[in-house]
Amino acid sequence: MFEAARAVLRRYIALATFLGSYLILTVVGNLLFFSPIGDQLGRHSVLGFSIRNFKTAGTAGFWILLLLPFIVAPAVVEAVRRIAAPWLIRHGQGLPEPSRVAYLALLLAFYLFALTALWRADAVHLLTRATTYEDALRDRFLLLATLGFWPQMVIKSGLVTLSLFGLIQTLTKRDPFWLIIAAFNLVAVSALLILLNMKWPLVLYYGLNVVAILLYARRPLVPGISFAALAGTAYLLISFALLRVVPMPTIHVEIADIGAQPGHPGRGRIETSIAPPLNETSVAPPLKEAAVMPLLAIFNRMALPFPFYYDVFTGEPGKCGTLVDRIKRKTNPCQPSTLVYQEMFADQFAGIGTAPQAVHITGYALSGWAGALIEIMLASAIMGLFAALSELRGPLVDTASIIGAMAGYFFSQLPFEGPIIYDHGILWCGIVLAFLAAAGALGTLGSGMSREPRTS
Repeated sequence: MFEAARAVLRRYIALATFLGSYLILTVVGNLLFFSPIGDQLGRHSVLGFSIRNFKTAGTAGFWILLLLPFIVAPAVVEAVRRIAAPWLIRHGQGLPEPSRVAYLALLLAFYLFALTALWRADAVHLLTRATTYEDALRDRFLLLATLGFWPQMVIKSGLVTLSLFGLIQTLTKRDPFWLIIAAFNLVAVSALLILLNMKWPLVLYYGLNVVAILLYARRPLVPGISFAALAGTAYLLISFALLRVVPMPTIHVEIADIGAQPGHPGRGRIETSIAPPLNETSVAPPLKEAAVMPLLAIFNRMALPFPFYYDVFTGEPGKCGTLVDRIKRKTNPCQPSTLVYQEMFADQFAGIGTAPQAVHITGYALSGWAGALIEIMLASAIMGLFAALSELRGPLVDTASIIGAMAGYFFSQLPFEGPIIYDHGILWCGIVLAFLAAAGALGTLGSGMSREPRTS
């Protein structure tokens, strides 16, 4: 019974992660916004928030767009799986494993590249020098801009993929080599992700480890619970660090005037504009309040932007361009995620702060209902391919299935291209796995040739 359930979960892990993440992070919060505690919940993040002040909130279109993934995604995933699985079974059996030398060479190269980039960007100093929440955010943006795309890709995609491959080997083989590798990667990748000054990549990394344990460990209960507890603890501790709840030395600075701006009509918001950093003072929130904020953020972070998206882009469809414009590589007047951030907050991070949404909601922002349907169907097709891939077995395929779970998570909060080509995209994870597969094939070919008898 248990193994049958695990087999089903392995097959649909990308879809399950997508729908589960979307349900918890977006749907539940929006349901709560219509409850008696909804205004209080929303105002922990957006001043003056009230769902009743959105003109389109609670309409039929509001609920259809919110619940669209549960209607479309399962059917598309299953259809694609049934079409693709026979071909993969015929042509994808027996992928050779890479040699330990090839794995270690790539692992070492990635660590050296990432550490060099973080050292040049002064990551340790930028992580520890801030004394306020706003300073910490500014330092994060500065660090990410200094690092650029490729070091972040190596950390978030390359090293995460290699770490998951090592964990899969540990779970399926009783080999001290892979146990040592998995333990080292857990510590080293965690340290690199912490240096990025971002909590969600680290929590997601631990979550992927939990998924791998649940799907492939012989006895998953104890290690699964341990990693889940580690993920929750990491989320709270890093949230406290980013909020700068710890006592800080008193710094005497000039208090800047904070100007109030009226809320936009129909949304009843109170916005504040925060002065530039040099004339700004900020104190850490009380420990009791700060302890609650990370928990509320679970329901607010993705749920709050949804009514803004639906209100803004129902009233002004195509305000930030269309899907066709993006295909044609036209210059867009704005980006939905940054535009909605500015609608929600008026602070010094306007223009660089983002409020992303799930794949179909971003599609709606660009091209209305057609865009929503196109993007959810494309994302579901990708998840259907991962479901088909699960018909095979082996460490490379099993690692790919966990990468599918990561793609499902990101589809729940990014446009279609995000889970594919961003620095945590499955394209880069796939290239790493393709390298390992090619190294395994070359090793098999070389060993086969060495065994051939010589003829005179």
